[in-house]
Amino acid sequence: MFSSRKKRILSLCDELLSGDDDQVSSNIEKHLLSLFRPKTFNGSESYEIEFEKAYQELCIVLSEHTNGRDIKKMTVIEVYTLMDVVQKAQKNGGR
Repeated sequence: MFSSRKKRILSLCDELLSGDDDQVSSNIEKHLLSLFRPKTFNGSESYEIEFEKAYQELCIVLSEHTNGRDIKKMTVIEVYTLMDVVQKAQKNGGR
């Protein structure tokens, strides 16, 4: 299994490294760009909507620890500090 994977990787490297310097760098760049799918910013499963959902979920979770204070009116440092406190409490069994 590992030997076939090694052969495949070496073959890919040979393919990427064949040609002149400009072509080699272009091949490597194209290959690296093909490894990552870009985030979509439209539609119901867009990155922006997922980010907003995660933010709302964070607000709900943290609001349980604010004694009625509006989480959305807190400063960034207050939110990060609260996140640290909640994480430490969870590690210590909720204390």
